[in-house]
Amino acid sequence: FIAMYLFATYTCYLVNTREDSRVLFADKTRTYLIDGSFDANDTLFVGSDWIFVPNVTSDDIEQGYLTFQNYRNIPYASEVTIDERNGWRDLGEEAQWHNTDTAPELRDYPNGIHYDNCGVYLARFKTPLSAPTLNLNIPEINGNAEVYCNGIHIGSLGDSASRSGLSMTSSYKSIAVPVSDKGVSEIMIAVRTDSLIRRAGICSIPAISGSIIDAEYNSASSVWYAFQSTLVILIVIGVVVVSRTFASKWKLLTILMLLTTYTFYLANDRKLINVDSLGRIVVKFMLSIALSMLFYGFVSSLFDKSDTEKTPKFFKHDYKIVIGIGLALVFIGWANKELITSIYPSLVSLLFSILVSVACITKIIIYYLNDKNGAVALISSVAYLFCSLDMINGVAGIYDIPLYTVFFAMSVLAIEIYFFLRYVKQFRELNDTTEHLQYLVREKTLHISEINKDLYNTNKRLMENEEARKNVLSNVSHDLRTPITAIRGYAELLRSAGKNMTDDQKNNYLGNIVKRSEQMERIVSDIVELTRMESNAGSEFNFTEISIAELLDELVMMYEGDLNGTEKSISLELPDGDDFLIINADPKKISRVFENLINNAINYTYEQAQIKVKAYRTGEEEHPDSQRIHVIISDNGIGIPKEEINKIFDRFYRAKNSGQNIKGTGLGLSIVKTILDHHDAEISVESSLGSGTTFHIVFKAAS
Repeated sequence: FIAMYLFATYTCYLVNTREDSRVLFADKTRTYLIDGSFDANDTLFVGSDWIFVPNVTSDDIEQGYLTFQNYRNIPYASEVTIDERNGWRDLGEEAQWHNTDTAPELRDYPNGIHYDNCGVYLARFKTPLSAPTLNLNIPEINGNAEVYCNGIHIGSLGDSASRSGLSMTSSYKSIAVPVSDKGVSEIMIAVRTDSLIRRAGICSIPAISGSIIDAEYNSASSVWYAFQSTLVILIVIGVVVVSRTFASKWKLLTILMLLTTYTFYLANDRKLINVDSLGRIVVKFMLSIALSMLFYGFVSSLFDKSDTEKTPKFFKHDYKIVIGIGLALVFIGWANKELITSIYPSLVSLLFSILVSVACITKIIIYYLNDKNGAVALISSVAYLFCSLDMINGVAGIYDIPLYTVFFAMSVLAIEIYFFLRYVKQFRELNDTTEHLQYLVREKTLHISEINKDLYNTNKRLMENEEARKNVLSNVSHDLRTPITAIRGYAELLRSAGKNMTDDQKNNYLGNIVKRSEQMERIVSDIVELTRMESNAGSEFNFTEISIAELLDELVMMYEGDLNGTEKSISLELPDGDDFLIINADPKKISRVFENLINNAINYTYEQAQIKVKAYRTGEEEHPDSQRIHVIISDNGIGIPKEEINKIFDRFYRAKNSGQNIKGTGLGLSIVKTILDHHDAEISVESSLGSGTTFHIVFKAAS
């Protein structure tokens, strides 16, 4: 940003700097010679070889006391250089005085309660008769200037001659210069200014322009100040709209006062408000001090609600100190008029504005750089530093476009761009947040829908489980009542007729009592074991490496003995070779799984049944961790209804076609599923009514 300001400064220096055009000058006749190449699009800057006659007024010219023919008879200076230095108090190193040994002392002319100094600048121009109309433009004159050409008054330049009123005028003003029938224009500029003013007279290089280029200068000036006015109006509108979000109206008031003060400063500096020269200096000094005070207040207002915890308490009231210093400086200048007309206003305004800018920049960098308003404050502070430097020391250019107005426009546009980018960023963040919230709402809605669905299914399962519980209680009570009845019957027989029984009969009855009690114990044990495993408490799994092949071989041999004498058969298919199908498991629990599945296959098949057990390995060529051991137990029994397959592992559930004559509690498959879950194994079921059922178990192979 600083580089942009430096580039703007350099560009304005190249494009908008008045430099002496070194117009051909005839020493003998003291005449500027403008050749025939000069046209309506050209401008000549004439800053050397002027003549200055002190202590002569416009009245003297009106009365014929001073003319181009008799100025040589009174004290005058030739080879005078006009630039932005100190007016007629510094006429240049080449200036030569005539008809006097030293520069005459300026005479005081009464003007009410004040005194004025007077002097006349003279220059003669010789142009071809075909040359376009000439226009004289002098933007910086400290004092009122009455312009004469060929003895005729042609207009006024500079400040107002009156101390009692204000008048509105154009910021760019030029006067058409008449040419005699011989192509000569003898210009006399009579300047009258307050005797207290240090930098009096003409303070910028005069310009002689053609009509077209002069109109362009005038248009450029008007367009630029219209643009400045538009910027100020847009800022005011924007600030008023945004002020609804301000926590305090102090910020709004500070910005409006700052813009108002800047507008008045610009109008005063560029002579949009025409006052006398001394009044302009006083107003410029007061407005520049006010600008610095208001700017510091504006920067402070940006951080009045800052969440920066490390900000010293001093910075909560530092703007009051700045205001106090500014008011003291104004009072000192106001109380001493000699100071106000010296270097004091320029020097004090410059130092105070630099102090304020540096203080703001330092405060922002140390304490508020990461604040949300830090960038705006920093841009504004740098802009004000550059603006204030040009306000105090700026010089008139070709176009009436002061450099500080360019800095002001650049800073406003930069801040607007910054706010636009921040708005775009916030809009995108808000849009992303909105989309995220919409996504969360959809997710929550879907989640709630799933919860409702789960609640519905859970409620349905609870109702089904309640029904199953009733059936189980009925089955359990039946299963328990049967052995209890048998035990009681055998016990009563032993008690009533035991004396008449042989020892074999007694042993037979006692054996039946033991078997029935074991049956009861098995039923109770199933319920307790399932409950303990499901709660994962009290049931210990002792994992070790076991051979599925050996375990199945033992079980199948046992069941082959049980099935002797029936038309049911059981077979086992194992892989060839020495693959023992090793897994990490609890041998008792896994044996219980296979027993439950084989018992179900035996119980839920017809009189002629085939029960097949098969085990094998997959992924032999892969890493052991990726290998799996499969166990398949299938039968050709009654099968399971398709709609009930996903319920058979539920606790207490029995399929509707399981039959009342087949004893069971509905816990066997629940125990199977619970044990396999603890072994990180998978079980799947395929069944067809009347054709049989197949259980497929997949274990992870031991590494």
